[in-house]
Formats: sequence, C-alpha cells, structure tokens
Amino acid sequence: MIERIDSTWTRGTYIIIRNLGTYWNGKEHSTNRYDVLEQNNSPLGKIEWNTAWRKYWFLPAANTGYEEVCMEEISQFIKEETAARKEARKNASV
Repeated sequence: MIERIDSTWTRGTYIIIRNLGTYWNGKEHSTNRYDVLEQNNSPLGKIEWNTAWRKYWFLPAANTGYEEVCMEEISQFIKEETAARKEARKNASV
C-alpha cells in the first residue's frame, strides 16, 4: 500500500516515488515525471506519461528486479496518477 507523504514524495513498503515535476530534458511538459527509488535511494526506474497509450508507464532501470509488492505499488501509483491526469483534463475542458 502506498502512502502519499506530500506532493513530492510517496512511500511504499520497499520503494519511494519522487515527483520530479514537469520540467526535464531542457523543456516544460504537460505531465509530471517520477523517480522510483529503493528505500536507500538507489534508482529503480522512472514513471512518465506515454502519449501513445494515454497513460503513465514505468521504465525500469537496467539490471533491476521486482517482487510482487513493489510491482503492485508501482502499478497502484500509475493507475492513480493516470486517473488524476484524465480527471484534470476532463474538468479543464468543461
């Protein structure tokens, strides 16, 4: 189960997710990007918006492995962020 600490940090059982905001690779984007880290701050991967799929997706770092709790928590975070993004866009178009 993930716990939202604040707008930047989310904590899971074995992982931490950090909101990097909408500015990366030298330009502003319309969606947030996230680092997924182990509890000791070692990088596990990134979560970012996939335009073709119209949802967030997880991009694992090389040579990383995941057990079911980590995968469930990453999946839960992706589902929540995708739903929030779609709801915000729906409300903005009204």
